[in-house]
Amino acid sequence: ALPWVNFTSLSHARSFTLPDSCPKISFGKMIDENGKKTMAMSIHVHHGLMDGYHVGLFVNAFQDLMNQD
Repeated sequence: ALPWVNFTSLSHARSFTLPDSCPKISFGKMIDENGKKTMAMSIHVHHGLMDGYHVGLFVNAFQDLMNQD
């Protein structure tokens, strides 16, 4: 999590000498712009472990949680 940074792109550090297939999710700073709250989120996954469909399910579930009061 980078709660103090509002980023538009993020590259996760990786070591190609070791097997690394763990999903990496980073969250940025929550900002309020014109009455609308936004927060940057970066997701890096290995396609051999999950499809974009699974990432979409996660993003939708996370958005539902963020929409709750």
